[in-house]
Amino acid sequence: MLWLVAVLIATFISGLGTVLHRRITKDEDVPSYSFLFTLIAGLFFIPLIFLEKTRLPIGWEWIPFLAAALLWFSINIVGFTAAKHTEASLIAPLGNLKVLFLFALAVVFLHEEATAGRLIGTFLIFSGALALTWEKGALKKLKHIGVQLAIVTAFLTAVVTLLDKYNMLIRFSKSFYGAAMYLVPCLFHGIRVTRRKHQLKKIIKNQGWYILLAGVLYGILYYLYLFAYSFKDAPISVIYPISRLNLIVAVALAYIWLGERKEIKKRAIASVFMIAGAILVAI
Repeated sequence: MLWLVAVLIATFISGLGTVLHRRITKDEDVPSYSFLFTLIAGLFFIPLIFLEKTRLPIGWEWIPFLAAALLWFSINIVGFTAAKHTEASLIAPLGNLKVLFLFALAVVFLHEEATAGRLIGTFLIFSGALALTWEKGALKKLKHIGVQLAIVTAFLTAVVTLLDKYNMLIRFSKSFYGAAMYLVPCLFHGIRVTRRKHQLKKIIKNQGWYILLAGVLYGILYYLYLFAYSFKDAPISVIYPISRLNLIVAVALAYIWLGERKEIKKRAIASVFMIAGAILVAI
């Protein structure tokens, strides 16, 4: 199962990337970081284009390709609007809804098998992820526009992940596809930062090397996921729930690196739930 190895490596990288995101955005301008991050991640794929045979969309294949690019663009708009109107403590737990959305979409549209093990495993992973990120009183804010946009973002992300899987099965060039999916949103972020030159210079000065590392890591991460999606026997309903184990990696690294040591007992229990769920999903 080469694809599973790729997913597990990507999961670790994603956990490290989550902590890097947190460290960089803690005291810096988010739009400026988003522009630089997507630019670097997109540029990471450019050299790879010359190392593999480029397979561009043909005819009707442009439809799912452009749909994915448009969705990533929309996710950036909706997601950042949600972040603007919603506390960060709510964004993370609502993002876990992607696990459930994607499982349902994969069963309906890709006809993936909904076995008892996958159902129970997905639920355990979702429950553990929710426990790791949940904040008290979150349910009281479901009517808030920012919360509703965060839920929409989770759904759109599930849909675009499904499209990524479909497009890889068509055998698009992974390097060209990855570059496009990062650089299209980068154009949007570029427009946002045209009047934020001061913030842009400041974040490059303060966090330049960390931003470079984050961009490269997420470039590698996305390539590994695209590689996994290209296998016909790699169900997206298995890949994505396992990828949520990145939260465990993020919690561990945040404990070691950032000194975030609150609610360790709850997080340890939630991690056990998620690992048990991942085993059930992968069997």
